[in-house]
Amino acid sequence: MLETAVYYLELTNTKPIFHKSPWGLMVIGSIMDDTYNASTHPILGKERLCAIIDPAGNDVYEVPFVTSAKYPFYFLSDFFGADVYRGSEPFFLTLAGLGYSNDGNGDDVYQLGDFSFAAALGMGVHIDFSGDDYYQGGLFSQAAAIGGVYLLSDTLGNDVYRAHTMSQAFGSTLGAGVLRDGDGSDLYYLGGKYTHAPLMPNDFRTMGQGMGFGLRPALAGGLGLLYDKAGNDRYMGGVYAQGVGYWYSTGVLIDEGGNDVYNAVYYPQGSGIHMASGFLYDHEGDDAYYSRNGPGQGAGTIGALVCWWMREVMMPIPSMVATVWACPIPWASLWTNPAMTAMKGKKPKTMRMALSVAALEASDSSWMPVVTISIPKE
Repeated sequence: MLETAVYYLELTNTKPIFHKSPWGLMVIGSIMDDTYNASTHPILGKERLCAIIDPAGNDVYEVPFVTSAKYPFYFLSDFFGADVYRGSEPFFLTLAGLGYSNDGNGDDVYQLGDFSFAAALGMGVHIDFSGDDYYQGGLFSQAAAIGGVYLLSDTLGNDVYRAHTMSQAFGSTLGAGVLRDGDGSDLYYLGGKYTHAPLMPNDFRTMGQGMGFGLRPALAGGLGLLYDKAGNDRYMGGVYAQGVGYWYSTGVLIDEGGNDVYNAVYYPQGSGIHMASGFLYDHEGDDAYYSRNGPGQGAGTIGALVCWWMREVMMPIPSMVATVWACPIPWASLWTNPAMTAMKGKKPKTMRMALSVAALEASDSSWMPVVTISIPKE
């Protein structure tokens, strides 16, 4: 409501307007190219910023948006312009508070560090409506949450997401981290800093791109959900990436369309580790999946590989037998592609569905087979 009202005011001021409030500093930006930092505007070094509405211009934001018990909210709306958000401190972090921010039109750059686009005991939302945007983060960033919820949504554009770990839809205890990307061919990259020593000392521990993570053995994890609607996307991860759950948690990666590439190292692509569930669903397209080492692509507490064939299958299969196992928790790890069309030009007999379920890990002897399903060829 406030954002819409200011939009129709048709602001024409050429300098920002500042107002001190009980909740922090409020700013109405100008139609020019504004730079928000303490050097340009000394008041920003003295007062905590809680709200900015900027109508136009290629703006630079170097003052973080962070909530706390004393400053319980922040609000940002930038209507037009190719903007830069830059900072090494926590930025767009809802810590015991509520935060909402959006950026309208323009190719924007988010050069941020650890704890950016994140929530801890709070709730945050950031929406970027259009433009080819670049997101740089560090640890616990780009839709990461613990004890709260954070939604990072990018509606349109060919975007780049880069971060180190615990990022790109990461949900820990009582948390949900959700990254939604609409149209565009996007790149998701995790890694570059933290290695998975001693098991994989030469590979990065990435923990993201749709990961739920619990604090073993005391605290169950949350939900990490990455949703990409369309585009030829590339998902580049390391150890724990692309729809992974760890310790009573759920990680989900959903890609609706496009010719996509998934590349990771260990326990990726729909893996559930230690009583958790991982789910990777790719609806259509000529996709490539690569996992270099160890279990993955449906491995875990209950590992499953589920494929729906449309007209062709990877090889002629006379029948498929699936054994379903029961365990004390209702988790399942799924790696799916319902439009797998390998061996084009060949016409083997088709199957409506092939389901393969295997119990790969158990902490006790409570595993027991409950049903066996046989699906013959048509």
